[in-house]
Amino acid sequence: MAEIEDLRGMYESFCSFGSSRNLASPHSSMESIAGPQMDGAKFAKFCRDNRIIDNKKVHSTDVDIIFNKVKPKGARKLDWNTFQDALQLVAEKKHGKKGEGAYAALVTEIVRKGKGPVVSGTVPQQDAILDRMTDTSLYTGTHKLRFDEEGRGRGAEGRDQPSKTDDLSKITNREETSVRGLPVSADPFAQTQQPRTSTGKRGHQNVVTASSERLGEFAQIKFAGGT
Repeated sequence: MAEIEDLRGMYESFCSFGSSRNLASPHSSMESIAGPQMDGAKFAKFCRDNRIIDNKKVHSTDVDIIFNKVKPKGARKLDWNTFQDALQLVAEKKHGKKGEGAYAALVTEIVRKGKGPVVSGTVPQQDAILDRMTDTSLYTGTHKLRFDEEGRGRGAEGRDQPSKTDDLSKITNREETSVRGLPVSADPFAQTQQPRTSTGKRGHQNVVTASSERLGEFAQIKFAGGT
């Protein structure tokens, strides 16, 4: 009886593994009504972390097949009862016999040797290439200036420099240009010429064309004939 209680504790720990919700809270989700539930990925992790999968008698494919065979139609997870049914089939496959004896033997192995969910992460690999990339004494150019003799970063002191384009006058030239489009100071031909004077734009009222003169004469003749 104690082994079943320990198994139930392990089952709940795997159900809540990787979940941000508090499954013990009565207002967490619908799982608070039916109890914690286990999906296929967590059931496979349960079998893998407890060394049920040995790739001899029990493979990961067998675990997936048993999970889909036991779960209710249309469901995606196992509750405590269906979890025990799935574990019964896994025990029969692992020990090669049917009945409660295989299930009890598997539960005893899990409780005695098994633990909770195993958390694994990526471990950085130390090799010669990584050592050369992180050795600040081998840096050159501007990268070398960002670190001191002991390899510590200089921060803003080694990175920030006064900007050469912080003022618009440093990137634009407002000098008068010659007829060739060059600045007057840089165009030797423009320096030898007389300065040009601007005559300004002619107003539209000062422009008299031949057609306007003819229209004026025609208007005078018509006015004289009418009188």
